[in-house]
Amino acid sequence: MTPPPISVDLQGGWSCSFHFKQGASGGYAGVAEIARDGLRRGELVIMAQPSLDAAVARVKLRASQFVSVRSDNAAHQPWRQRR
Repeated sequence: MTPPPISVDLQGGWSCSFHFKQGASGGYAGVAEIARDGLRRGELVIMAQPSLDAAVARVKLRASQFVSVRSDNAAHQPWRQRR
């Protein structure tokens, strides 16, 4: 049975749904679907992490980076000036 996805709230209308599985070695990996205002904008692959907490922390970090690069304010700035 597949566990239900974990929802991660992000800023500015962005959201994230993390679909994960526990591997044979005990680590957790999966795919995080990122949406803005209900429309899917991208996916992140999360490689095996030692615990579910570590996997969720990785999702939060990478998803927030994804959002910050694609936010309305960052879209008009040179790459090096984006946060």
